[in-house]
Amino acid sequence: MANLYLFSFLNQNVTREQMTAVFDKDSRIENWRYCLPNSIFVFTTMSARELSDEIEKNFGACRHLVTRIDWDYWGRLPTGYWEDFPNLNR
Repeated sequence: MANLYLFSFLNQNVTREQMTAVFDKDSRIENWRYCLPNSIFVFTTMSARELSDEIEKNFGACRHLVTRIDWDYWGRLPTGYWEDFPNLNR
């Protein structure tokens, strides 16, 4: 079963595009999107720890946080944003 995570990072030597290029190559990541600075929504079968380990494997130690988005979430995102995650159980 896949989970949706909010991945936030701070590394001035790594761009968001470099991060998402790694996500594109990993078959365990079903989808990702971004609309907030230094944050990427990642839909994956990996655990939060596995996702964190994968980031550190590719970019070394960097400040980041992986948080699973559960049933209770709210906020203002672009119209239709959640439609990019069709398998999300809401």
